[in-house]
Amino acid sequence: NLWIATFGGGLNRFDRAHKKFIHFRHDPNNPLSLSSDRISFIHEDRAGTLWIATWDGGLNRFDREEERFTRFMHDPNDPASLSSNILWHIHEDRAGALWIATSGGLNKFERNSGRFMVYTEADGLPENIIFATLEDDRGRLWLSTSNGLSCFDPRGEHFRNFSVNDGLENTGYSFGAPCASRNGEIYMVGSMGIDCFHPESIRNNSDIPPVYITRLTHYIRSENGDTTLVDNELSDKDRVAFAYASRNFSVDFAALNFRDPQQNQYAYQLEGAQEEWVHLGTRHSLTFTNLAPGSYTLRIKGSNNDGIWNEAGTSLKITILPPWWRTGWMYALYLLLAIALIYGIRRYELNRQRLKYDLEL
Repeated sequence: NLWIATFGGGLNRFDRAHKKFIHFRHDPNNPLSLSSDRISFIHEDRAGTLWIATWDGGLNRFDREEERFTRFMHDPNDPASLSSNILWHIHEDRAGALWIATSGGLNKFERNSGRFMVYTEADGLPENIIFATLEDDRGRLWLSTSNGLSCFDPRGEHFRNFSVNDGLENTGYSFGAPCASRNGEIYMVGSMGIDCFHPESIRNNSDIPPVYITRLTHYIRSENGDTTLVDNELSDKDRVAFAYASRNFSVDFAALNFRDPQQNQYAYQLEGAQEEWVHLGTRHSLTFTNLAPGSYTLRIKGSNNDGIWNEAGTSLKITILPPWWRTGWMYALYLLLAIALIYGIRRYELNRQRLKYDLEL
């Protein structure tokens, strides 16, 4: 049998023996039918299962014996679902894992659980719209995106991004399957032509960049309600303190890698408020508002243009002072007032009882 994917006509099977086509179309009344007739890619895995990527209906798995489809679609309430229903390409790696190129990032399909592991710009991609995926001889995945080329290492889950600054002809790529030659060269098609390269000829920037916090910007509020913007250089400081009324601030930072520095990436953790690391992509500033009084440690790590991270990074200890009505001396005053109130009430009761006793006599 010959399987033919169409953009608008569904899935077609050509029976060579009888010289006829069998059509599989979307049926809105049948949940076991194809989810969409607009198919962007079809892949047959090593077990002979057909996987169908659609332009607006997610992923389909086709059971040839039962002639029915199982749908995998995006669920906004489920982070482990497919990240987008717009699919462009399917790749099966040498370990048998399925990688789905979507308009919502790179998806790895977990066959045992039916769940998806999603990688987006927040994880280091240059763009969430991925058109194709190709594996090199070392098991790395090369991704053509609408904003350059990206190399993903599944073992370390690191992305390395390439642009015209690295010698590419294309600023972005278009829909279409890539290919590799017998000697390992990879070909990617874009609007400006074809980019051809050998992965082993690309040299990594192995320098670990120092990371520095360069500037702190905050607002100081005066007694009359006016606010003043204050900039502070922080290259030689490791701690700051803010009054309760001035706890809205921004932090700028930089990884000192000057080879294609716009590709440097960053991540941060705010101990005392969150324990997980948050990836920022290439963004190198943070803004915090209305932090509760207390002590925090802001940790920032950065990478160079090739995704080599300075895991130690840098840190800044931040103290948010309590408002005046929550300071120690105010609590002491509250305690004294409470004691005085209790004492006054007790004195009043004793005097009232004494007066009552005197009247009875």
